Amino acid sequence: MDFQFIVDEKGRKSAVIVPIKEWEKRDAAYQLNKKQKTKHSKKKVSDGRTKEEILDGISRAVEEVKLIRAGKLKAKTLKDVLDEL
Repeated sequence: MDFQFIVDEKGRKSAVIVPIKEWEKRDAAYQLNKKQKTKHSKKKVSDGRTKEEILDGISRAVEEVKLIRAGKLKAKTLKDVLDEL
């Protein structure tokens, strides 16, 4: 591989020139990896939700806890939560 580097006036690397064949090979590997990760994140788990949906729910729950701790949202009692089920 013959990468070429562009350097600034202090000799620090600021960019790289990659031969097109090498770029295409690396880009194809990246796109395949990205596609596999997307496919995996949309795979349904045992309760029918995707990994992405579960992580989104966890993120919302963390934000809700932050609001409760900041006094901007009233916490629910265990009884209230069980009554909702």
